Amino acid sequence: MKILIDISKKCIQGGSRRAYEDRLSACLKSSAENLDSLEQEIDALKVFLETADFSHLRAAYPALAGGVENQALLHYSEGTGFEIEAAGEIIPVRLSSK
Repeated sequence: MKILIDISKKCIQGGSRRAYEDRLSACLKSSAENLDSLEQEIDALKVFLETADFSHLRAAYPALAGGVENQALLHYSEGTGFEIEAAGEIIPVRLSSK
């Protein structure tokens, strides 16, 4: 699954939170045919927001700190987990130790 995240004004965490909220809102307004796809994206974004080490991502990859790259593409697979495509590179997502 791939989810587009706008990071032109917010960091990867804020952009992901906004993408999550947008999909929740769309889910309430959506027809039944789009619901399954939206629910999968909502679930993936929720897990990403709860488990990603955002401090590390912002510090190690300036493009994810916001304002540099317009968009990031969040890749999710149950087998490989999360990766972010931004600024021409694929960035592995480290999980937080909370």
